[in-house]
Amino acid sequence: MVYILCIQGFNIILMKHLRTIIWTVIILIIGYLILKPENEPKEEQIVHLRAEVSLKEDHIEVKNLDDFDYLNTRLTINEYYRLNGFNMASGEQYSLWQSEFAHSNKQRMPLAQKPILFTIWCDLPDGRKGYFTQRFK
Repeated sequence: MVYILCIQGFNIILMKHLRTIIWTVIILIIGYLILKPENEPKEEQIVHLRAEVSLKEDHIEVKNLDDFDYLNTRLTINEYYRLNGFNMASGEQYSLWQSEFAHSNKQRMPLAQKPILFTIWCDLPDGRKGYFTQRFK
């Protein structure tokens, strides 16, 4: 009789632990399914763009050397003056004047200020982001 009670008690304890283990595994699986990333990154998420930027006497020339368009482009001079929201077609060259670039307070870039740093940020057709930077001497 005592032997049977011990076996039944052991089975009850074993069942409680088994139930706890099963619920723990279920919760871990549900947590993983909820928290896992939607899409695993296939490649690098920021692409270094191939562009050519040259400082001319009265303007800046920017050429897209990539075989894809730059979408929703943000061009920046000296980290403060920006020109936002246009597309740069593949292979196209653009002439830009300093007065087209504006600070966040709407003040235009002074013509007397020398461009030192030029950056391009853009969206790419495949959903990634593109980046280019160049320092002028």
